[in-house]
Amino acid sequence: MMTKKVRRFDIWIADLDPGFGSEPCKVRPVVVVQSDLINELNHSSFLICPISSQERNTKGKLRIFTKATLLNGLDKDSYILADQIRSVDINRIKEKLGFIDESTSEKLMETIKILLDI
Repeated sequence: MMTKKVRRFDIWIADLDPGFGSEPCKVRPVVVVQSDLINELNHSSFLICPISSQERNTKGKLRIFTKATLLNGLDKDSYILADQIRSVDINRIKEKLGFIDESTSEKLMETIKILLDI
């Protein structure tokens, strides 16, 4: 197994194929949302939220808008799909692009808490 230094709120390119039903698929950016306590254990999978450049009418509740910046490495303004949180194997993540800023990470975690009712 290849070791990759993955940190919470990093943005990576991941291969999410094959997808089923309404799952986001294809090669796309994702943001890591699991705790660095787990990441530092060289765990073989990661909790991620896919990122899409496509806007959906979710009334700002399920998807977090993020502008493309040098910091996050995105090439266009995008949406973090908090409603599509999932676990992926380390072999699905390919290349680190950057990381989300503090304001975006706070919005993302607040949205995840609402989705999970915690």
